[in-house]
Amino acid sequence: MSFYLRKTVKAGPFRVSLSRSGIGMSTGVPGLRVGTGPRGSYIRVGAHGAYYRQTLSQPGGRSRPAQRPAPPRYSKPGPAAGEVLMHDVTGATTVELADASPSELISQLNEAARHSSLLPLVILLCLPVVTIPLAVLLHAKDKARRTVVAFYEVDGAAAARFQALVNCFSAVQQCAAHWHVTAQGAVTTTRQYKVNAGASALTRRDRGRSDLAGPPVLASNIALPSLHASARSVYFLPDRIVIRDGRQYADLPYQHCHASGGATRFIEDGRGPADAERVGATWRYVNKGGGPDRRYKNNPELPIMQYGQLTLTAQPGFSFIWQTSKATAAALLFRELAAMSGQALPDPTAAATRNGTGLK
Repeated sequence: MSFYLRKTVKAGPFRVSLSRSGIGMSTGVPGLRVGTGPRGSYIRVGAHGAYYRQTLSQPGGRSRPAQRPAPPRYSKPGPAAGEVLMHDVTGATTVELADASPSELISQLNEAARHSSLLPLVILLCLPVVTIPLAVLLHAKDKARRTVVAFYEVDGAAAARFQALVNCFSAVQQCAAHWHVTAQGAVTTTRQYKVNAGASALTRRDRGRSDLAGPPVLASNIALPSLHASARSVYFLPDRIVIRDGRQYADLPYQHCHASGGATRFIEDGRGPADAERVGATWRYVNKGGGPDRRYKNNPELPIMQYGQLTLTAQPGFSFIWQTSKATAAALLFRELAAMSGQALPDPTAAATRNGTGLK
């Protein structure tokens, strides 16, 4: 199995071309095409074999924007559940990760993500008919400056490992629900145990999703398994893991990451996903023996669900915890990520005992 280098890649309505002189991007309709490339910006008009091409600007020197100060980390406020002290488990931010191990790809991704969209200006320019070609050209240049093109050519064992990761990701995409774990806290008192459905720990989560699209500012010739959440997204490239916090990106080599995964028990405050396995039940308020506390009239029965959990950790302080409604999906993803990093797999019988309990 191997990946080959293509000469063109489509990124939405745009066509990205690779040649010896560099990378170009163009867009248009039959009879009208505008673009930009190593030889500058141009407009091409014509049909039936007769074409007219006009160069609009010549390529000039490229200056690197001044380094902006890193944005302050945002900690999403949330009410503490049952007086349990919650601890942030998201680890180091992408600003800290990028400073610790800078790379050229991440520098380009961060530069592209910092550019603001010119779409409102493009809409205004489209109103007069005479400005349509100029608006198309401006939109093409705007898309080009906010997009990083990465062509991958992977052969041999590395290609086989990455293809196995892409193949197993279909099971992850089929899960009915995904969550990004943002905070955890241990239940330490009898009072906390009684008012939190008998859970041994509390978990705060955000809903997430999975696809093969990769970062929004990256155009590539291969599928890139991706896990998206509101606070953080993780993208699996053939040679590294890319992490996004807002508009800031950082990367980590697979060899520097440690993966763990398996099944975890979670107490749902309501009905669980349709494809998840229900393994028990409890009550919102319990007594010391685990039965329902009769002092509360509104004391509904809550399902105990079994989910899959994937945990990625790396220095300096990176942590990413992802849950899937199907336990088998997280286990498959863990095995392939361990193979990508050269990590030895643990004994399956020992891994089955490391289960946690949470309350949504």
